[in-house]
Amino acid sequence: MTPRIAPSPPPAVLPAIRIALILAFGLLFGTTLKMPGPALAASGTLSTASGPVLRRADGVYQGIPYAAPPVEALRWRPPQPVRPWVEPLACDAPGPQCPQKDADGDTDENCLTLGVRTPARVDGDRLPVMVFFHGGAFTSGAGSLSLYAGGELAREGVVLVTVNYRLGALGFMAHPALSAESPAGVSGNYGLLDQQAALSWVRSNIAAFGGDPDNVTVFGQSAGAASVLAHLVSPAAAGLFHKAILQSPVGPGAFRPLKKPARGVASAEDIGRRLAARLGADKTPGELAALRAASAEDILAATEALRPEAGLEVAGVVCSPTVDGVTVPDHPLTLFAKGRQHHVPLVIGTTANESSLFLDNLDPPADTTEGYDRLVALRFGADAKKILALAPGREPGLWNDLERVVSTRWFLAPAVVLARAQAASGAPCFVYRYDLPPPLGALAALEDEGDALGVSPQKAGVPHGAELFPVFGFESPWLGFDDADRAVGRAIRRAWTAFARTGRPAMADAPVWPRFDPAAPRIMVFGNTPQVRSLPREPLVPLVERSWQSTTY
Repeated sequence: MTPRIAPSPPPAVLPAIRIALILAFGLLFGTTLKMPGPALAASGTLSTASGPVLRRADGVYQGIPYAAPPVEALRWRPPQPVRPWVEPLACDAPGPQCPQKDADGDTDENCLTLGVRTPARVDGDRLPVMVFFHGGAFTSGAGSLSLYAGGELAREGVVLVTVNYRLGALGFMAHPALSAESPAGVSGNYGLLDQQAALSWVRSNIAAFGGDPDNVTVFGQSAGAASVLAHLVSPAAAGLFHKAILQSPVGPGAFRPLKKPARGVASAEDIGRRLAARLGADKTPGELAALRAASAEDILAATEALRPEAGLEVAGVVCSPTVDGVTVPDHPLTLFAKGRQHHVPLVIGTTANESSLFLDNLDPPADTTEGYDRLVALRFGADAKKILALAPGREPGLWNDLERVVSTRWFLAPAVVLARAQAASGAPCFVYRYDLPPPLGALAALEDEGDALGVSPQKAGVPHGAELFPVFGFESPWLGFDDADRAVGRAIRRAWTAFARTGRPAMADAPVWPRFDPAAPRIMVFGNTPQVRSLPREPLVPLVERSWQSTTY
């Protein structure tokens, strides 16, 4: 068994807000959730490469297929073109979510759909396009969740696209037999290929919705940001987008090598072998046929059973993006360090307390001094004493030190390293920190998704996912948001959409957001008001960065 730091069950290395909980808050406070409105009187159709779509007066299109259903013979294959249709599609309801544990809605393998929300008013509008990839530890979530509806974001003058992509083993399992049948000799990364297919759909079709295919910003949070990071180094993604926003990206501890283990991390093909064995497919002459015949439920169960022995450090993920030498040529941080990313303008940032909702579920536990010492020794090796000198992990400061170490390791250090490398390449880079604690209703939703009920607001601080509410304008009073919170949200949305429009984030009545300069690093801090500050010096960062070379893939 490989020791690991892993929340169990996976916390949403991106919270995907549970609709039942959200609706409960709405009923409690006598309000209703602002969901996309029903279809209004439609006049005419919009033309896409696959077929016509009924024009909707509200500008909200849901459940648009962008690839063929990845089922039966197409399971564990790159996404294929969708079968063209003749009769106009209504596109008035989201497609099913991709199979996952404890989904918030219907699931089905026929899940490769996307949504478009457009404020375009006349044919010929060419608005900036923002394509969002949801988080969820590569195992959960959906672009169609109400959190990401994004009406307030689109109202700033952008076309918003949200995407469902294959998850878990169905989206990321590799296997020697799958690699053998691939012309490229690789397997896995089907979820990333889905995302690239969605970006290709945008390039071919978004003009019909009033979007500019030559001005596309791709953004994501947590696992979604890690996906964007992969596309930033993927040759196949060149030209599919023109700017990128990474919200709380994870890097080390969330990827796998394809064929050989590295630094204690099992290879993706080895994980595929283990999954096949658990499903009994390895005992049949046609192993791939047996795997493709297995039910999605059995595959989910087999994956869950592997977590204790093979889960990755971040979130205990079993099947995740793979460094296959083709879609992902090398580890993204390695490629960024060599200047081999797509040189597009980049916004990157974190929340103030990224790991606060994960700490009670670390595996092995680290809620005692002994457990904390064990974690530090495991993850930092020869530098463990230096870590303990900076963050001793003794009561009454154990929680704060643990949060600081885990947040730096999983999120802050990767963000700083990426920002440095981006600036060194000469491409524009803008760094932020989200520093505004969520109100109680929003915190409760995040805690529910992170399996962290009972973490006090004082301990939670500004947790992972807190910035999603203002970015998408999901700021209802019954979640606790007030006018001051919404003012900050408007500032963030205007910065994000200004960046999508021009490549530079800007806000009215706010300081100029400077480009990141490693020699004198200044960042935008979103607290009660946006403020430019120097990047706080965190001496853990170089120690964390050094530990990746020996303990983390």
